[in-house]
Amino acid sequence: MSMSSSIPLPNRTYAPLQLDLSSANENGVFGQITVKNRRLSIVQPKDEDQVLDMYIGQEKDPYWCRVWPSSMALAEEIFCHPELVAHRKVCDLGAGLGLAGLAAAFAGAKEVVLLDQEPLALLCSLLSFHANFPGITTNVASFGELLGSSLDGLLAKASSEAPEAPKTPVLVTAELFDWTEDRDLSRYEFDTVLACDLLYMKSSPARLAKIAPQLLKK
Repeated sequence: MSMSSSIPLPNRTYAPLQLDLSSANENGVFGQITVKNRRLSIVQPKDEDQVLDMYIGQEKDPYWCRVWPSSMALAEEIFCHPELVAHRKVCDLGAGLGLAGLAAAFAGAKEVVLLDQEPLALLCSLLSFHANFPGITTNVASFGELLGSSLDGLLAKASSEAPEAPKTPVLVTAELFDWTEDRDLSRYEFDTVLACDLLYMKSSPARLAKIAPQLLKK
């Protein structure tokens, strides 16, 4: 199930994202990884080079389109210590493909909010949730215009491939969010903030140290 409020996109040119959700043993984007003996389904662009070329041509960061070792390590930590997220409202800051948020959902989070500045990353993340949790409610329809094919068809395929149903319902939403920009954060009240692979510039540690506490419950 999806919610369909409109998400304003950055003033940028996006090529339609090719997301042919074939099964893992066919050469598609619907892949599976294992974290702490837990099988997770991940949706990512079929052609990474196409995404890299598109972003580099616009001098933007394209590196969200793969699963990095740091996100694997964070997901492992969540599975080893589910009390960090269980029954909590969790933020996945700079979510990328959303592996940390996905792990939080499996570990019992009551709500997961994916924050990232790249709408294509959020689209893939939300589709990954549908690929793991059949019948889950997200706002993936808000990003549907970025797809090169039918959203309904992709959701049906994703849900049919889901390895298992969630034990408890989890609410998942995605929001465009550039954590390097100043903004009013008073409306955010998370119990847990997850973040990894964000410190690319000299100014990043201080900025993250300022932002993260403001995202937590006051």
